[in-house]
Amino acid sequence: MAASIANKAMDIAFAIVMLRELGPTDAGRFTWAVLIVGYFNILINFGLGILITREVARDPQAGDRFLGAALAARFSLWLASLGLALALAGPLAGPLELTPAMGLTLVLLVLGVGLSEMAGLLSALFNARERMEFPAGVTVFTTAVKVSLGTAALLLGYGIVGLAVASIITNVLTATVLIALAIRVLGPARPVLDLGLGFHLAREAYPLMLNNLLAGVFFRVDGVLLRATWGDTALGWYGAAYKVVDGLNVIPSGFVLALFPTFARAGVADPQATSGNGTRAIPRPSLYRGTVMALRVLLAAAFPIAVGITILAEPIIGLFAGPKFLPHGAITLQLLIWFIPFSFTNALLQYVLIAANRQHTITVAFIIASVFNIVGNLLTLPQWGYVAAAVMTVLSELVLLGPFLIAVHAHVGPLALLPIAWRPALGSAVMAPAVWAIAAISPLLAVPVGVAVYVAALFVLRGATLAELNMLRDAWSRQPQPAA
Repeated sequence: MAASIANKAMDIAFAIVMLRELGPTDAGRFTWAVLIVGYFNILINFGLGILITREVARDPQAGDRFLGAALAARFSLWLASLGLALALAGPLAGPLELTPAMGLTLVLLVLGVGLSEMAGLLSALFNARERMEFPAGVTVFTTAVKVSLGTAALLLGYGIVGLAVASIITNVLTATVLIALAIRVLGPARPVLDLGLGFHLAREAYPLMLNNLLAGVFFRVDGVLLRATWGDTALGWYGAAYKVVDGLNVIPSGFVLALFPTFARAGVADPQATSGNGTRAIPRPSLYRGTVMALRVLLAAAFPIAVGITILAEPIIGLFAGPKFLPHGAITLQLLIWFIPFSFTNALLQYVLIAANRQHTITVAFIIASVFNIVGNLLTLPQWGYVAAAVMTVLSELVLLGPFLIAVHAHVGPLALLPIAWRPALGSAVMAPAVWAIAAISPLLAVPVGVAVYVAALFVLRGATLAELNMLRDAWSRQPQPAA
């Protein structure tokens, strides 16, 4: 998590340079290329990374077999994705109104993503052994190289194509470092090409890939439709706000990824377990307790972030992207930020269901939410533009939460959100007047004042019990599993 936060800090610093150098129109074009490459990334990934983490966490001796099958699968998917990217950049460029620079950027980014996903399988093995510090350290190196090369490309005038070339160089260096670390820490890998296991992986990973694809539609379709109806500049405004919100997703992603091996081992049902009063069976008691604890932590962070950024949206966008993105970027951010409490919750529950071997149920949830998102955007975007896109993002997260809660209730345990959420929500409401008053004098000073008021309010409201603090202490001090 510390590495992820450091990476996002560097990304934000780089985005300040990028948005100011490119301006709203070119920023919108690059945002479109990144959105489309995101779909190729999902196809190449195919859910194999998280599947390998789950399986190798349970059976460390199977690492080489899983690695060999996954490498072959990802390489094939990479070639297929590259062919599709060339088609978009070539024959389809005219109908899609792509500039030559956009087409070339798309192809180069797909090349870079393929390299990244091949090396990412080694990160999955590190995560399975609970040695997250090594891939985390590599990501810091990766981000530093990417920011340095990307900044140089922009300042030299190479634009969005230069950014794509920088991503390829970065991914080659990252793969080299990851391979060297894996050999040193985990031992020399001996990938075994097992076709039977490969087909098994494909069957098991397909729901994960489909879920990620639906999530990609869920999170990215608004940007694609916004460009189609309102153009590159509107997408640039929207993309600037989305970068701020997306940067905050490091909190649940890093937190949940660190917990996932523990969740995976706790995902085996215990038919004898019941709740404390014996009235409601909890199939997976350890997983249930971990889910409640993790959700308390995530919501304690989500609510004050949402309230604070709503109040400080204009100075944030002004500092982050520059005056060319005001006021539209700030308006977008004030609306979009309210998907954070729902997004943090959904990010956790999705991995809880994977740990419980219920990835198929996630697909149904994403189908419902994606259909809602697409239909809602098609109906509202032509008239309301980026405002509609932001509101639909928030509402779609809320729609997604419903099926997740039903599935968790059935397969993990009854999860009541209100008793978990009301304290951080009320503490954030107490914080809001202080932030608003101080922001009129100094937006920078409003941040520490808001944090202090919120922590004090949460303490008064008993937002964390002594037992929970002890549980966090024990989890922090627990030693990782040794490599096999």
